[in-house]
Amino acid sequence: MAESASKRRGHVTLGTAFRDILINFLPIKQLSAKWIQRLYGYDATFVFLTHPRDEEDIFFTFPLLAALRRFIPSKWILSVLSLCPCFVAAKVHSPQGLSGFFVSTPLLPSTLFQNRDKTLKNAQSIVRFVRKITTRKVYIGLAAWWPIVTNSGAAFSRFLEVNDRVVVTNGHAATLASIVLSVEKICRIAALPINDLKLLVIGVGKMGGAVAQRFYGQANVLGLVDQNEKRLDRVAQDLLQNTTGTKIEKFTVSEESFSDAILPALINYHVAVCTTSNVGYVIKDAALLRDCIILDDARPEAFPRIVDPDKRVMILEGGLIKVKDIKIDSDFGFGSEDNVFGCLAEAFLMNLDNRQTLKPTLGEVDPENFQVLLDVCKKNGITCGDFKSGWQIVADEMIKKVIERKRKPVIQDRKR
Repeated sequence: MAESASKRRGHVTLGTAFRDILINFLPIKQLSAKWIQRLYGYDATFVFLTHPRDEEDIFFTFPLLAALRRFIPSKWILSVLSLCPCFVAAKVHSPQGLSGFFVSTPLLPSTLFQNRDKTLKNAQSIVRFVRKITTRKVYIGLAAWWPIVTNSGAAFSRFLEVNDRVVVTNGHAATLASIVLSVEKICRIAALPINDLKLLVIGVGKMGGAVAQRFYGQANVLGLVDQNEKRLDRVAQDLLQNTTGTKIEKFTVSEESFSDAILPALINYHVAVCTTSNVGYVIKDAALLRDCIILDDARPEAFPRIVDPDKRVMILEGGLIKVKDIKIDSDFGFGSEDNVFGCLAEAFLMNLDNRQTLKPTLGEVDPENFQVLLDVCKKNGITCGDFKSGWQIVADEMIKKVIERKRKPVIQDRKR
């Protein structure tokens, strides 16, 4: 989530950093409940596993390092920090009485993605760390690039035992829920029947494919976009095995042709959902965007956060789940106030369900388990998050106006 510096806050202190370094290297399997209470304040039952998205996340989280940056080059600080173990970046409390931690590695996405051995060793050390600072069943939800670099969380299984008290879930089911609920809410705001919806899915990997599968048979038109033509054809073919009234349009793109193909499509479709894994913005010139609503759940973000009433452009945070009155004591960039990213909320939802019906997601999203997750959300008053672009709240009226403009040609054609 893109934020302004003035609204970010983080407070990993020298003391808490030293505490976590010491515990990481202590040759023990678990702290006593007494020491956990003394050092951390409580025995957590869920963990949001994150990583810094860029170096600014690190300097916001470690104010001392931000001060040192005035005298020491950033690259030296980051190089030393990359040798450090994981740490508790924030604490989370929910109105249901559940408490958890944001646990983060100091590794940046580039290291996680390019050095598999280092990433897996880091994952193993994180599981050991979580075991040390908890005593009860604990659910770990994977955020951002963690599912991508661990084969949708499956790689964690080598560090877990049968019926382990540590349960890892990749967050895809709750992320899918947040996207589905957000698209449905946009349709309600604009009084757009779901069977009139034209939905563009940018990136049809595991998450994009799941979004397409969910709306196939409901939406009027599904646009599928991907650089991998074989994957695009496979997803389309799988959908077409079920006869429905949904029309499928395919867009095979490359880095060079992406903007030319997507810019007109964004105007023609009511809503776009972006679920790509990329290393930068996918549109060469964001100033060319017009008449579009984009839910950007890409990792890292694929579109700059823009709200432009004149051009009728809204780039919204994708994947937000609203847990009323949840409290996060510092901001590591993966959720604030009542809004938490779905990939993280899944661990909280499993804790809330207490493993009665909801299963962890490793690999693809299971449709039956996804429905269970929706039921858990509904039962506990958990909904899609606010419509936000960075820190800016986007008003329902603006969403309504954009959709109304897109529907005018359709309405006029029907009158004729």
